[in-house]
Amino acid sequence: MTPNDGVDVRDSGHDEPASGQVKTESPLIARGLFKRFGALEVVSGFHHELQAGVVTGLVGPNGAGKTTIFNLLSGALKPDSGSVWLANRDVTGTSLYLVSRLGLGRSFQDVRVFPTLNCVENCALYAQTVQGTSLVRTLIFPRSTRRHSFVARQTAREAVAFVGLEKAANSPAGALSYADQKLLAIARLLAIGAKTLLLDEPASGLDRRGVETLLGVIGRLRDEGRTILLIEHNLDVVRELCQKILFLDRGKILAEGPPGEVFARSELAELYFGA
Repeated sequence: MTPNDGVDVRDSGHDEPASGQVKTESPLIARGLFKRFGALEVVSGFHHELQAGVVTGLVGPNGAGKTTIFNLLSGALKPDSGSVWLANRDVTGTSLYLVSRLGLGRSFQDVRVFPTLNCVENCALYAQTVQGTSLVRTLIFPRSTRRHSFVARQTAREAVAFVGLEKAANSPAGALSYADQKLLAIARLLAIGAKTLLLDEPASGLDRRGVETLLGVIGRLRDEGRTILLIEHNLDVVRELCQKILFLDRGKILAEGPPGEVFARSELAELYFGA
C-alpha cells in the first residue's frame, strides 16, 4: 500500500486543474505564495518548482521567512494567496495529514521522538497513520488491521535500517544519542513513504561525525530520486549537500543557484552575516 492509496484531493476542497491547464511533473511547486501576520508580510510571492533528485537549500538571515514557507508547503499554514501543488494536485490549505498521505514528509528542529517507544515502534506509528488505521477500523476490520500493522512494522524496520539504526531498532528512542534521534526523525518520514522531504535544520546540534553520517543518509535519499528541501544554518553542510540554494530575505527570493555562485555575492553575504 502506498501513501497515495485512497486519497482524493477533493477532500481538501480543491479541484484538479481545469481542462486546458498545463500539468507539470515537478514533485512540489509553490506558485506566488503570500503570507501576512498582521501588518507584517512574511512571505512575498514565493514561487519555485522543486526538482526530483536534487537537494535544495533555503537560506537567509533570521526572519527571512524560511520556517513560514515550510509551514505553507506542508499544510501547517494556509497562504493568503498563491497555491501549493504536490504530485500534480492542488493541496493549498490541505491538512498536514492529507499532504503526508500524498508523499510529503516534514521534520522539525526539535526531533519530537516518542521516547518510550523503540525505533521500529516510532516508525510503525507513522506508517499506520498514513494507512488510515483507527480504533473504529480496528473493531470492524480486525484482520485487515492486523495485516496493516504487519506491513507497517516491516516498513518501519526497512526505514530504520536505511538510516543505519538497525542495531538500535529495539532500543527506546529516548535512550538514543541526539545524532541518532535526528536519523530516527528522517526514518519516520521514510516510513510514511515520503518522496518529498522538508528537513528543518537537520544538522543542528551535531558534531562532525554526526554531520558526516547525516550527509551520507541525505545523499542516498537524493540518489534515489527523492526531492529534498532543507533549512540549514551550517553553511559547510549547505555547500557540501545542496546542488541549489534559494537565498531569502523578508520573504522574497533574492538569488538562486549553486551555493558557490550565490555565496560569492558580497551583498548577500552582508545580509546573511550582518556585516
